[in-house]
Amino acid sequence: MLSVSPILLSHVIAWDNFGSISINILLSIVLATVLIQMGTNAYNDARDFEKGADNIENRLGPKRVTMGGLLSLKAVKIISHVTFILSIIPILYLILHGGFWIITLAIICIIAGYSYTGGIYPIAYSPTGEIFVILFFGVIAVGASYYLQTLSYSIEIFLFSLSIGMLAANVLVINNFRDMDTDKLTNKNTLAVLLGRKFMLRLFTLFHILSIAIVILISFIIKNPLLLGILFTAPICAYIIKRLYKAKIDKSINVELSLSIKYQFFFTVLICIIILY
Repeated sequence: MLSVSPILLSHVIAWDNFGSISINILLSIVLATVLIQMGTNAYNDARDFEKGADNIENRLGPKRVTMGGLLSLKAVKIISHVTFILSIIPILYLILHGGFWIITLAIICIIAGYSYTGGIYPIAYSPTGEIFVILFFGVIAVGASYYLQTLSYSIEIFLFSLSIGMLAANVLVINNFRDMDTDKLTNKNTLAVLLGRKFMLRLFTLFHILSIAIVILISFIIKNPLLLGILFTAPICAYIIKRLYKAKIDKSINVELSLSIKYQFFFTVLICIIILY
């Protein structure tokens, strides 16, 4: 859902602004995005297993492919490399439409996929993970998708991308909030490990508030008062925040993780409905 939301939003705005979208471009964006995310997830699965991050008995996250013995470490790495290579096919089509700068963007996305848990500075093992998510699941995902459909960009698109990106980052906030104790054992110096759970709770709350506030700001910028309807998500937002504040640090916290993913998608769909109304 996190990768679908920015594509959905950018295309709805493109349709509203220009009256049409290219289905071929849409399908190419979806295929490239899915393949890059699959490659990233597979490589992360393998690298976390190698580094011992998935081999802790009291790990609270869901069982992963390599750790669970469903596939060998070598097989998971091969799957990762193959899916990254396959992503080049739809990217080539997008280059023909959007220009050669798409090559640079594609390279950045693939390198980021490998670098999330690999390379000389693994993002997942640093305090920059939340920023990474805002950039790649918000700013880049929404902005690039919109540009490929319209060959244009605007402050409206940038602000929407920040709003959606912050909600995507909140999923990682909960993930790192949950895994703080076990991450310490594997030298995974996330923002939660460095600044603690109280800070992460405040950051989670801040991202929720800002995501709504940004949409309200957009409503005044583009003079669309209907976007104020995003305030109807506030009670749901408050409910999820309250649950996280009261949550126990055990596997039950995965419910809050699931709720945050669903909330981000609902938030996006509501904006899309309002725009198309």
